[in-house]
Amino acid sequence: MPKKSYNTKQREFLIDFFKSCKNQCFTIEEVLKHAESNGINIGQTTIYRNLEKLVDEGIILRHSMPPLNGAYFQYVHDKKDEHEHYHLYCTHCGNVTHLTCEHFDELLAHIQREHKFNFDNQKTVFYGCCEKCADSLNKHE
Repeated sequence: MPKKSYNTKQREFLIDFFKSCKNQCFTIEEVLKHAESNGINIGQTTIYRNLEKLVDEGIILRHSMPPLNGAYFQYVHDKKDEHEHYHLYCTHCGNVTHLTCEHFDELLAHIQREHKFNFDNQKTVFYGCCEKCADSLNKHE
């Protein structure tokens, strides 16, 4: 029998914070910094414990994005995000976009079939620059 989740102030803060930043991933340290800057009294251990529960409940996704250290957490704002997808990570603003594309699926099928290699969708991240940041960078040149 699964444990009942209680809606504590800390849990509500975390859910609200991640909902407000739907397409971004954050480390525990970044969440702690945000809480402190907003006068929220919550410790790092409490954040970690609550995030792990939210991951188990499917509300938050946990990502590892090498070469960045540690785990990154992201809100699952739509149940459609639970299917297999990959990640586009903007190295300028930190925005993470879920990649679901028929053309990419064809490429992955080719790699699997011809090169006998399977990707782990939870660990596959493509690094680059999102359109918004690219436009901003081009304006400053």
